Amino acid sequence: MEDYKAMLDRAYKELPEQTNYVDRFAVPRANIALQGRKTVIINFKEIAEQLRRDPEHLLKFLTGEMATLANFDGNRALFQGKHNAASIRGLIVTYSKKYVVCRV
Repeated sequence: MEDYKAMLDRAYKELPEQTNYVDRFAVPRANIALQGRKTVIINFKEIAEQLRRDPEHLLKFLTGEMATLANFDGNRALFQGKHNAASIRGLIVTYSKKYVVCRV
């Protein structure tokens, strides 16, 4: 039994020290621009693909939370009205926590 403990101690000493922590999932950052009276998420399709969710479902969630109308034109989403970029990014994080990341 002592040989096993000695081998185990030696193995632990040879393991590299973990210097950084990498999370297995990172919420994509939205690229947001204003065009007149509309707010545009330029990389909307990329966000939906990274979240592995239907873009229409993500769009429905965002329009409900933002209480506005929106259109999805294949790559980007156009929302009526001027909206704060930080709040939209926060809503995407909320969507990720609610529909993407498993709580267990």
